[in-house]
Amino acid sequence: MDDEEIVDMAVAVAGRMAAAARSRQISVKLSTIVRYAYIALRYRTVNLRRLRGLTARVRPPQRVLSRYVHDAVAEAVSRRLGAQVVWRRGRRYLVIRKV
Repeated sequence: MDDEEIVDMAVAVAGRMAAAARSRQISVKLSTIVRYAYIALRYRTVNLRRLRGLTARVRPPQRVLSRYVHDAVAEAVSRRLGAQVVWRRGRRYLVIRKV
């Protein structure tokens, strides 16, 4: 499982979260999307309920949680889905608007 796969899955998960949202925009921590992407790859699912349930039980390796992977995911999601990266309370959030 390399970083490119994680970035692609993170874009898929972020798109699924935006599509499932009731509001016109969602705001999600970047670290949450990276964790969900790792779990989605490991368990081969993009079911958001299942991902949310598995998040507490699965610890991604440190190389997945590195700053470089976070930067790559933020760049890919903002390029492909038109998301905006915002700093709040010392953390990076992705603001994804529905089109």
